[in-house]
Amino acid sequence: MPGLVTPASRRTLLAWGGDPPGTPRWPTARFLRHRAGALAVAVLAVTAALPATGCSTGRPGTSQGTVANCYAFAVHALNQHVTVTSVPSACAGLTHEQINLAVDRAIRAVVGPHRKAVARRLAHQEGAYLSYLVTVVPPRAPAPQAA
Repeated sequence: MPGLVTPASRRTLLAWGGDPPGTPRWPTARFLRHRAGALAVAVLAVTAALPATGCSTGRPGTSQGTVANCYAFAVHALNQHVTVTSVPSACAGLTHEQINLAVDRAIRAVVGPHRKAVARRLAHQEGAYLSYLVTVVPPRAPAPQAA
């Protein structure tokens, strides 16, 4: 129905500054001011963050991996059917527990949802590509108790 304002159309109007696309006043001045202000804030944030990076220190940056990067590397290796034979830079500096977590998540993501027996068989097959990264983590020693 023409002229019917639904919640979705109301959100669209508000997102575009009040006037729908294609009207003579679109884009509105309020819309342009909002976008220009957001752009200015983004430029200032990037400019302020540049000295905080390792560029200004004069020493080479350390290659410290993250769990997210290690997970992405593991998913890529599984999708490409590449056998990993060394610790990649994406996983460098992580603890054994963190690497095991990233590998476990990657295998579960690549295998997908299946019945338990099928999922275990597929995980075992896919896990062979990343078996070099998986290690047994010994249990933590209990904290000493004060007497």
